[in-house]
Formats: sequence, structure tokens, C-alpha cells
Amino acid sequence: AKSFDGCGLCGGNGCSCTDCRGVVNGGAKRDRCGVCEGNNTCLDCAGVPFGIAVRDVCGICRDDGLPGDPAQCTGCDGRLVLRPAVPPYFDKSRPPVCCPAALHGCNGICGASVGCD
Repeated sequence: AKSFDGCGLCGGNGCSCTDCRGVVNGGAKRDRCGVCEGNNTCLDCAGVPFGIAVRDVCGICRDDGLPGDPAQCTGCDGRLVLRPAVPPYFDKSRPPVCCPAALHGCNGICGASVGCD
């Protein structure tokens, strides 16, 4: 005669409701890497399991194997700024001022307040 397994299934083998740790009706789940109660350490910067994408010198996630162009994320002060931050750049004043991006006015002059300078 068939009996009920730990999952309540008649003739079952007790595996249909076990979590990845083997606990009946347990809450343990496999992460995107297939690791039981893992923390997705196999994900690349694009979120792809075992993917090849890495962050380049500017902090941009790339899967083309290229290192990136430091000129794209180097500010007028010579420092490297990781994306999505915007590096400081020269404003339109004479002489130009190396200005943080957040302080550029809509007319291109450093020291913007609310609205246009």
C-alpha cells in the first residue's frame, strides 16, 4: 500500500517540496548562480551569471574586453571620475574655470544658482 510522504503526496518520495537544503517545505532557494542560499557572486556587472562583462577604467560595464578611454571620465582637474558621476569640465567664462558639473549654469558659466545665470 502506498503512503503519504513528508510533502503530503501519496506514494511520493519526499522530494517534491524540499528546498535546496533538503528541508521539507523549507525556504532555502538557489541563487542565479545555482548556489543554495548563495549571494549571486557569479554575476558580472551586467547581472549575467558567469558573464564576461567587467567595469572599465571609467566604471562603465562592458563586455567587449576593451579597457575604456580614461579621457571620457577624466575631469579638467586631472582626476578620474567613475560613471555615472560627471567629471568637472571647463566653463565658458574667460578665462575658463574648471567647474564641477553640478555648478554649471544653463549659460555654461560656473557657479549656477537656481535657473539661469
